[in-house]
Amino acid sequence: IDLPEGYNSAAQAMRLTVDPIPSEHRPLLYYAVTALAFPALMDCFLVRLGFRRYKSGTMLYWHRHGQQMGPQDGESYGESSARKRRPPIVFCHGIGVNLLPYVPFLQQILEQAPERGLFLISLPHISMRIHEDVPSSLEMVACLSDMLASWEVPCAHFGGHSFGSL
Repeated sequence: IDLPEGYNSAAQAMRLTVDPIPSEHRPLLYYAVTALAFPALMDCFLVRLGFRRYKSGTMLYWHRHGQQMGPQDGESYGESSARKRRPPIVFCHGIGVNLLPYVPFLQQILEQAPERGLFLISLPHISMRIHEDVPSSLEMVACLSDMLASWEVPCAHFGGHSFGSL
């Protein structure tokens, strides 16, 4: 990028701790859709993909076991066993409408790695819902640790999208 030298009087700094936060009123129908219709659609899609809903402390999550796979063409039983031992994936959705927009992505994961277990973390406080209980980072870590321990999972691969620092 080639920026011209000089001063731009139209440019203003954002002062996040001082400037007002812009907000908008939304109609009641908007909240009904985001609080009732989207979660119902998400539940249908995830159940159809083989997930079941669980709770760990204050955290809601979905889980699907990996499929037991035998050796593929040209693969020994030892290689098949190593593939079966791959850690599950823990996915944390981003800001938006919970896990609903990620259904195509989740379908691709299930197609490409059917032997992997999959945990989907539901975070209603960043899902365009009226939700006052925002867990602390310590509480989230405790819930995630409890979730993995309850399934006897010693380690997992974590992935996430767009809700600050992950």
